Amino acid sequence: MKRLEVISDQRSVISDTAPSTMAKADDRKLTTSHGFTLVEVVLAIAVISIGIIAILGLLPNALQSGRDAADNTLSATIAQTTFNNLRTPPFIGAYVCDFCPQPIINLQSSGSVTPINFDREGFETNAANAYYRVSLTYTNQAPLALSTVTATIVWPAKSTAPLNTNVFATEIAQYD
Repeated sequence: MKRLEVISDQRSVISDTAPSTMAKADDRKLTTSHGFTLVEVVLAIAVISIGIIAILGLLPNALQSGRDAADNTLSATIAQTTFNNLRTPPFIGAYVCDFCPQPIINLQSSGSVTPINFDREGFETNAANAYYRVSLTYTNQAPLALSTVTATIVWPAKSTAPLNTNVFATEIAQYD
């Protein structure tokens, strides 16, 4: 039986195949592992789960911000629609609301108008289905034939102290 010879560059060379030497070399290859240990896997799962929990923690705030942005956009659209409804007929007697008790506006003097109610989609509705409430106030600018109209939009309309309020203003000329 021949022995294993060691060369100076630290490589082993088998001069003749010996059964005992081959068996030890094969055992060594089978026992060395190239995978992950259980500790490494647990730590990797912990790091990933902490990252996922942090991202999920931000999700409710992102959803609320999206809803707030949509509400603010719709309130601006409602104000623009209301101002356009005031500008459509001659402004001496503008009809504002389908559900209000005849709120004919005469902007010869200053005053306010019965609130107009809108649902969540931005359509005019009665007070029972209201989500947005629009209150209009107007000020006549004498000697000009011009009035400043302010629309205050609050939502949700059914709450005693509305959480959100937007105020929009425009000037509308009085003409026949």
